[in-house]
Amino acid sequence: MPDDEVDFSPNTTFVIPRTEKVVGTGTGKDNPREGVNMATTWLDLSALYGSTKEVAYALRAFKSGKLLTQGRKTRGAKSVGEYLPFNVMGVPTRSRPGASVTELFAGGGAYFLSVYPSSCWL
Repeated sequence: MPDDEVDFSPNTTFVIPRTEKVVGTGTGKDNPREGVNMATTWLDLSALYGSTKEVAYALRAFKSGKLLTQGRKTRGAKSVGEYLPFNVMGVPTRSRPGASVTELFAGGGAYFLSVYPSSCWL
């Protein structure tokens, strides 16, 4: 955790439960675990990384395998943090009528962009 984190202690561990497995799988190297969810048994981070080639490329920095970010000092923070960039690259979004998409974070899912930066925590 960053030094200025106020909601979580420095040694916080986040537990992410795995999806349910198909009965009889995951018993050894020759019998890999299979998930009940046929869309994905992994963390679905397409809302962050994109689920189409075009969106995924628009969000990439193409340097060290990282996503585009912007440094911002938010209210109450002691230092600048790295956040998703504003949507100046025109990533598709479904937002509230009248909302300027360039004032919203750019993310992989159209629904992700409907959040104003001041109310989004990553």
